[in-house]
Amino acid sequence: PQPRDQQELYEWYNDGEWLLARSRAAIESTYFAGDAYPCVFPYFGTGGHAKYVAPESSVEYAPSTIWVHPCVDDLESYNFDFDPDTNKVFRRELEVIEYLVSECRGDYLVGATDNCGSYDALAQLYGNERLLCDFIDDPEPVKVAAAKLVDILKRSSERFFAATKRGWQDGAAHGWMNTYSRGNHLQLQCDLSVMISPEIYDEFIRSELVSTARFLEHAVYHFDGIEQIRHLDVLLSIPEINMIQWTQVAGQPPVTEFIPVLRRIQAAGKGACADRRQGAAEAALREPVGARSHIYNRRVESRRSRRDCRLCEKERESLKWQTARYKYDRIHSRISGYYIIQPAQLRHRRQLRLHRLPMPPRASRQR
Repeated sequence: PQPRDQQELYEWYNDGEWLLARSRAAIESTYFAGDAYPCVFPYFGTGGHAKYVAPESSVEYAPSTIWVHPCVDDLESYNFDFDPDTNKVFRRELEVIEYLVSECRGDYLVGATDNCGSYDALAQLYGNERLLCDFIDDPEPVKVAAAKLVDILKRSSERFFAATKRGWQDGAAHGWMNTYSRGNHLQLQCDLSVMISPEIYDEFIRSELVSTARFLEHAVYHFDGIEQIRHLDVLLSIPEINMIQWTQVAGQPPVTEFIPVLRRIQAAGKGACADRRQGAAEAALREPVGARSHIYNRRVESRRSRRDCRLCEKERESLKWQTARYKYDRIHSRISGYYIIQPAQLRHRRQLRLHRLPMPPRASRQR
């Protein structure tokens, strides 16, 4: 059943049994082709670590997202204290993840939360307009507050990573970006950056990205909108960022119009990640973007999607999986290689019991 009011929406996101029931239903109706694997994505809001220091009255649950409305009047006096042992919002989320891990029995991976982008989290707490003005008018309190949120992100993520690793899962999965690696792995982002200059980005956002990326073994930057191209020089200069994921924004040209940008990312030694629904796989066939690419498709449910899935299998054959062996050798130490991932998540097959799920014939799964 779909949630009908705020209480049911709250439970939709925070009830582990409800989350697992709908995730299992999606897994059972999904064809996991090629190297795709099932993953449960515990979504508690984008930049969700803002909730740990926000009054619950400022949190609004919607059918497809969670909003944190501005609640901070003064950055210098606001209480950003966070104790992972007593913070009830964090403890509730940790219990959900621990429940998912306890129930997985090797049937699925448990993805990371969407806690990311500490300046985005700060924009939720303080308000976009006030934050943008303070970048210029009062920058020091902004930097201090953002550093506190980065610290909250790290300390909460440490507990989440530890929870997933207490089961059989020895790495970290990204629930919607379809990536997996041994070692801690999260996305970085600054959606706010579409409204700021390269100079502001370099002064404020760079330090957040460097600090967060150094906390991780594998960091992927969520590149949300072509407006962020003006910040690409800064991103490419941060060695701790392993991959940049291109997001298709409504009303903007598809990723196929920006193959030179993807090549620029790869030339800097970073992986490029794109959604096959944006035509990325077809473009790669016509105009290969190199070996550091991850092309994914989130789910196959409709007849048309299954047809597209079979097409993707043919694309895989036509590419002859030139770097498939490289992928299997290196995926645990590096997010790179050329992947066409059909409907769901990139995972390490040998650690997952998928005997109940339909898989392609062994002959089509080249190593």
